[in-house]
Amino acid sequence: MIKKWIGIVLVALSTELSSVEFESTTFEARVSAFVPVSHRFRGIYGNVMPSYGAEVNTFFNEGRAFWLNFDWLSKSGSSIGCGGNDTKVKFAILSLGYKKMIPLPFAQFYWGLGGVLSEINVKNRRDDFREKVSRFSPGLVLKSGFYIPIQRTYFANFFADYYVQPGVFKTSVDIGGLRAGVGVGIQFY
Repeated sequence: MIKKWIGIVLVALSTELSSVEFESTTFEARVSAFVPVSHRFRGIYGNVMPSYGAEVNTFFNEGRAFWLNFDWLSKSGSSIGCGGNDTKVKFAILSLGYKKMIPLPFAQFYWGLGGVLSEINVKNRRDDFREKVSRFSPGLVLKSGFYIPIQRTYFANFFADYYVQPGVFKTSVDIGGLRAGVGVGIQFY
């Protein structure tokens, strides 16, 4: 299924690249709240996890952009069952894709689609037992948000990104979810 979506994205991008005219590049620092889709995951680590990241966009052909994003999050919790053992999860998330801008009177709305690769590290601990598990998980990300100009070169970004990432552990845990937050950035012409 993921290979099919990646193929569709690549065909769409190749169509866009037929006559590229680069306009500007942005760099943005982002902070967000991550709400996991998995009830099991939320039961262990809580309903909301803080996430920090950075994003680079290269704009071309009047309102289109390629983006590269890195997010990091870490959260401690107590495992379900087994006496509530200590556990900690860390995510390093790299995503890239395509955005389309839609001008509005006060801002620019955007939507986008891309691929994502996450490294997930889980540490479980109790008095007589320690376990460390690392996995990579591919997936998709759907992006949306509003760029609001502050001055000609500065902007704020209010965004909501939805990650689709099937579980990669022995038991099925979907590590995707909604990431919503704010970013501030600078645009280079």
